[in-house]
This record gives sequence, C-alpha cells and structure tokens, in this order.
Amino acid sequence: MSKKDEIIRVVREYEQGKRGTNETIKIIFEISGHEVDRDYLDNYWRSESLEDFAGFLAIEEIRDWEGIDDSRALVLIREMLSDPSNDPVIFRNSVALERRFNKPEGKIIHLIFEEDMTDPEQLLSEIKKNTTILT
Repeated sequence: MSKKDEIIRVVREYEQGKRGTNETIKIIFEISGHEVDRDYLDNYWRSESLEDFAGFLAIEEIRDWEGIDDSRALVLIREMLSDPSNDPVIFRNSVALERRFNKPEGKIIHLIFEEDMTDPEQLLSEIKKNTTILT
C-alpha cells in the first residue's frame, strides 16, 4: 500500500470515528513525516479532496534541488504538464524548480496556468532568464 493510500485509509477511519484525533495525527506523521494539526485534519475538505490532502502529505519533496540540471528540469516540467490536475506533483516540482532557478514562489504556476505556457523547452528557457534588477 502506498503512503497516500495509507493516509487515506487512516483519515477515513478517523472520519468514521474508529480512531481518535491524537492517534490519527501521530499515524499520519509516522507515514509522511509531516505534522498536521486537528484543525487541518478536520477541515482539509473545505479546500481540497481527500486524494489531494493525502497526496500532499505523501509526496516526497525534492531535496537535491540545487543539483537540478536542464535535462532533469525538463523531466520535472513534463511531469507537471502531463497531468495539470495533479496538485501535489505540480507543487513539489514547481517549488524545486523555483528554488533551483531563484524564482519567486508561484512563478512556474503562473507561467503554466495564466500565461498558458505548455512547451517544456520554452518554460525552461523562461525560468532560466535572469530577471534580477540591480539598484
């Protein structure tokens, strides 16, 4: 069973009254390494599905973002573009790429969803541009 599936199972058991809050929070932390509080656990559904909630908790962050080269960047960009509804992957990959190329948070999401940039090479070229303004 994947981490995501385990988290979904635990949350469903919590929502059905089969587990207590503290036990559920502890198990989620043991599975994912992410801390959630009672408020987030009780209210995630207001802004995201159980699938997305579990997906965000289960997905591994890209820790070696400093070593992302052009070919790996293109793999990450293509992964985002191949399924634009997969929020956890979009978030993970965009954070790593924004860190690597020193872009503000949300820049890649803006380029993909607001400027409709869907060519991986063009997107990479855009995020590689040095837009620092020296004063």
